[in-house]
Amino acid sequence: MMQDIQHSYNRRAILSALVYDSDYRLSLDMLDLILDAAGQTITRDRLENEVMWLEEQGLVTRLYPAPGLTVAALTDRGLEIARGKARAHGIRDLRPSEISEMAAR
Repeated sequence: MMQDIQHSYNRRAILSALVYDSDYRLSLDMLDLILDAAGQTITRDRLENEVMWLEEQGLVTRLYPAPGLTVAALTDRGLEIARGKARAHGIRDLRPSEISEMAAR
């Protein structure tokens, strides 16, 4: 149960980080730094697994622009979830105060 809650927070943080990027895509290295700065320190393996899970749900796409570089790109559905226009099982719902902030993005 506690692990499921942590996963839902990690996934929300990843989607939120992607919304704030101008082209809705970030390398896993940047996502790792952003999550650390937000106080959600996870291992690189955990980050890769969360991004794979988000891809399986159709919320992000993984891109490989160069050898050894993985980029997560937000899909249209992922943007809806990130902004709070829709919900997805396994991702923490936005708080009311976060919805208006995300809607402005």
